[in-house]
Amino acid sequence: MTDCVLWKGATFSWGYGCVRLGDGRRRRAHRVFYMLYNGPIPPGCDVHHVCGNRLCVNPAHLIALPHAEHTVLHSPKRGYRQPACKRGHAFTPENTERPSPGKRRCITCRRMRDNARYALRRESA
Repeated sequence: MTDCVLWKGATFSWGYGCVRLGDGRRRRAHRVFYMLYNGPIPPGCDVHHVCGNRLCVNPAHLIALPHAEHTVLHSPKRGYRQPACKRGHAFTPENTERPSPGKRRCITCRRMRDNARYALRRESA
């Protein structure tokens, strides 16, 4: 896959690039780039970032998906498809704890957080 082309202009508060068109209305930058390079967005479809980066406007990273399929990709349970936590530690049986049904947490990250908290307490004592 080619590299992301990041939007450098204004952004919406929810993290997408913002373009103000001639009619004065604001549009999401990735949707505008999709339409410029691929034509109109099919009815009932959303533009999905294959790369997962909201600021990416690379047309090669943008695909039109039916709304129902796009919603499934961004559902709360999507995290179960992620092989690692946000810091890159693998979700293995030995490194995963389940604090409640449907949730999982990285044990390595929890230990790092606990050790940092313990070190702060020792310094202040």
